[in-house]
Amino acid sequence: MFDNALKFLDPERPGIINISGAKENGFTKYIVEDNGIGIHPDHQGKIFELFHKLDPKKPGIGLGMNIVNQIVEKHKGNIQLESKFNIGTKFNIFIPD
Repeated sequence: MFDNALKFLDPERPGIINISGAKENGFTKYIVEDNGIGIHPDHQGKIFELFHKLDPKKPGIGLGMNIVNQIVEKHKGNIQLESKFNIGTKFNIFIPD
C-alpha cells in the first residue's frame, strides 16, 4: 500500500502519506492515506482483483492490493476504501484483536 501511495503521488503538489493506527471496537485499525491522484470511481470496485492495474504504464503487475486483501481476510478482517479522484486515497484496515 505504501508503495502504491508513492507510485501514485500527484506530481503537481508535495506528496503527503500518513500511516497510523488505533484500537476501535475490538479491532486494530490501520490507516494508510495519501494526497495522491486518487482512484477513479470506475476502478474502486476492481482494485483488489488479481492483476488489476490503475495505470498499465506504471511498474508492477497488479498483485499488491490483492495480496493485502487476502492477508486481511485470512485474519478475519476487512478493508474500507475512501478515495476522491485527484484528491487522495485512504485505506482503513480492520483486524480483530
